[in-house]
Amino acid sequence: CSGTDAPALALTLVQEQMALRNLLSDNGGGTSKGGASNEEGNLLNVEHVFSCEVDAFKQAYLARNFDSILYPDIGKLCDDPPLDVYGRPKEIPPSNFFVAGTSCKNFSMLRTSKRIDIEQKGCSGETFLGAVEFLFKEKPKFVIFENVIGAPWEKMKEYITGRITLSNCSSSKAINNIKTAEKKMDLTFAFVDGKIVVDHVPGIYGVRCGSVVKGFVKGDSSKLREVAFPNSVKCKKNKKCTLTQLMEHNKISKKTDTLVFETGVTYCAHYMKVDTKEFGLPQTRLRTYMFVWQPDDDDVNDDLGEYWEAIVRHLQAPVRHSLEAFILEADHDIIRVFREALDGPAGRTSKREAFLEPDFW
Repeated sequence: CSGTDAPALALTLVQEQMALRNLLSDNGGGTSKGGASNEEGNLLNVEHVFSCEVDAFKQAYLARNFDSILYPDIGKLCDDPPLDVYGRPKEIPPSNFFVAGTSCKNFSMLRTSKRIDIEQKGCSGETFLGAVEFLFKEKPKFVIFENVIGAPWEKMKEYITGRITLSNCSSSKAINNIKTAEKKMDLTFAFVDGKIVVDHVPGIYGVRCGSVVKGFVKGDSSKLREVAFPNSVKCKKNKKCTLTQLMEHNKISKKTDTLVFETGVTYCAHYMKVDTKEFGLPQTRLRTYMFVWQPDDDDVNDDLGEYWEAIVRHLQAPVRHSLEAFILEADHDIIRVFREALDGPAGRTSKREAFLEPDFW
């Protein structure tokens, strides 16, 4: 999320280290010696094909350090065709792994009462929905989302998977206090051209207006059952119904069943909380990561996410020393000399030149 495309740098370093240890190639019978070239059959081939960043000074960093295509706005990635930062039409290059650290400003706990949810269309909600739209259009095989732990992760998961577990529809999923009037509101649908379409969404559901109901699943079953529009006189006349009416007509249980929406691609999602001090960095930085993947044979009960979490836990390397252990004391001679230099003529000149510098980088 910092605008440095750290995942691309990290994956490149992993590939380089695997090459140094002759761990790259795989000829079908396990690991064997091999070179560092990007060839089919290698265990890891990394090619960074595009970036997306809205801040100009971060764009400058990315443009100078990567040869990939650079887009300016994730909300416009699905334009036909999208424009790069120079205003040129550039088609999205094919890829199978998408990493998104969407904006966290509106989700952050530091904002206390000023936090807003996805549907309120702050920068956090808009960038997340832009990323979801990209997933449904480009259909990458694997995806990683990163954001603060206070983000509405359960709703974000519902947006991506197109599946709402009806027993988990409460105000606890929302990012701020749902108004009393909205708590009493029900998810409503319209009957349009033979399809059941979402018409109004209270803040406790992770689905967009206009989404089409695909069916529902009973309990732990994987069989998708059809959903019929209620045939009551009022529903037929208005061509609208509530979730409660839809559930009653189709004998859908709120305790055990899941409502499924059309997304064009089947995704599963699994998220976990992490802390930087558990992974070698001497600071406390709490974040949540969500792994999204297309399951084999569209099996929504696929457990790949649990294996992913086990791998991440295995990579933990708790910090043994605090940050203070690496910092000189405030009255150390080296610190004193540098402070005196910064307060002197040389320091003041450097400060003036820095302010006159036209480009941050």
